[in-house]
Amino acid sequence: MFILLAISLLLFTPFVMLILRLVQRYKIIHSVYAYSWLIALAGSLAAWLLVLLARPRQVSLISLVNWRPVTYFLDSPKLLVDPISWSFALALATLVLAVILTVPIRQQGVNWNAWASSLALAGFGLPAVLAGNPLTLMLSWAAIDILEIAILLVQVRESKVHVQTLTAFTARAGGLGLLLWADVAARSTGNGISFTADASVSVVPAHLSLFLLIAAGLRLGVLPLHLPYLQEPPMRRGLGTSLRLVPAAASLVLLARTAYAGVPEAWMLALLVLIGLSALYGAILWFAAADELSGRPFWILGITAFAVASAVCGIPEASLAWAWACIFSGGLLFLLSVRHRNLLPLPLFGLLGFIGLPFTPAWGGMQLYTSLPSIFLIPVFVLAHALLVSGYIRHAVRPEPMPESSQRWLWVLYPFGLVLLPVLQMALFIGTMFFPGLAWQIFRQSSDTGLLTTPGEYATLPLLTWTGGAISLGLAALFLWIMYRRRLNAEFSPHLPRRLVQISQKFFSLRWFYELLGISLRVLVRFVRQLTAILEGEGGILWVLVLLALLVALLLRGGQL
Repeated sequence: MFILLAISLLLFTPFVMLILRLVQRYKIIHSVYAYSWLIALAGSLAAWLLVLLARPRQVSLISLVNWRPVTYFLDSPKLLVDPISWSFALALATLVLAVILTVPIRQQGVNWNAWASSLALAGFGLPAVLAGNPLTLMLSWAAIDILEIAILLVQVRESKVHVQTLTAFTARAGGLGLLLWADVAARSTGNGISFTADASVSVVPAHLSLFLLIAAGLRLGVLPLHLPYLQEPPMRRGLGTSLRLVPAAASLVLLARTAYAGVPEAWMLALLVLIGLSALYGAILWFAAADELSGRPFWILGITAFAVASAVCGIPEASLAWAWACIFSGGLLFLLSVRHRNLLPLPLFGLLGFIGLPFTPAWGGMQLYTSLPSIFLIPVFVLAHALLVSGYIRHAVRPEPMPESSQRWLWVLYPFGLVLLPVLQMALFIGTMFFPGLAWQIFRQSSDTGLLTTPGEYATLPLLTWTGGAISLGLAALFLWIMYRRRLNAEFSPHLPRRLVQISQKFFSLRWFYELLGISLRVLVRFVRQLTAILEGEGGILWVLVLLALLVALLLRGGQL
């Protein structure tokens, strides 16, 4: 019941803000900004508290509607509240609350449309991460995609951004279609796909898990590698962060579900090579970005590649750790619009969320290194992780102009909104590691998954799991030292020539493929036009007879020339 109330609040609050805006047009209320922000704050805070209170002491399956007749509708939309889905729901609720709390300090962020859009995105994001079956997930994906494209087409007037938006919508629609096909294929064998609350039991058919992973990877831009948003739209920090992280969370939850099944061993190495290239490409351009906002799509690409790789290797706790890092650590940096020396510990807490040192939230993600099928893949992922870390530090210490407003209450809400993200991430990690009963069996021991159940079992982890974060941190320190040693401009790559970065961006973004495809289509069009001109000429009938004679001769010879 708490979950349904939270979703209702996030979707109902924007309508209240719209009514307030209409009332303001009749001069009944003069300061629509103050009232709109207070309504948005009340709605996001109430939704966050409701999600927090919905902590699952036992698994809950909530039926939203029962579609009839069952002959045509085998499934109805359902929400599953279990440890995995609840952690994602809490992440999204915390993110939208942090967005609203950090708004007042950014005077240029006064826009009730942006706040209402962030709340609506979170309102559609919660059913996606809480989806109890593929049908609910597909409906939520479609709602998020439609809302995102509507926001970008309405609020951004640049035609280039519109083209990128439509490209992104097409790619995500492809992921939705792939999930639909996998669900239909599973039902044709008599066993449908459903999401279970027991981490030790997988209800995803092994032969279809590959397609589910590709569906999630396609929506994240990892499998196959594509970046429709090569340039970030000129969106504000709050709404722009919601537009990037909410759809990512809606796809990451599918990885956490599918990771228990893994993928067929024959496909594992090839997939990990492609994922490793995606992680390295995203990490390089994240490190080379001028600031954290322009590098936001590369951060999501790089960090989610680790989650996809963990799911391919069948390590659900690692996939979950990288997913948390994407939302919590990324959201903290993207909302950090003020670089005051007293606020410097906040991005350091965000850094701890994905650095992978022992007893930090992403420590479980280090198990990816020891599960890779080839030792040659380890340096690729370690280097990508080091570049993500160094880029995070570089953007966190970047100077930022101080806001003109100096009201004290702003300096209370702003850090409080930011600190919520790393605190909740650490709380989730502590609950899952040190209090298995409080963690509600996320890390249950199973002969199929080999998950950890007690803190003492972490002592038996391989050495690379203990030292992987330290190695990445050491490499990150080396990259930063080289950057400041050479004193390169922030617009250039800190460790690679600018030309090499441009070449890698053009190659990995698959623009060369689309250009080659365009050339092929133009050649085909010219060929068809030339053939049409020949057939429509004076000798057209003669050519038709010749082609018909060749076809008859080929059929008489049984298709052999």
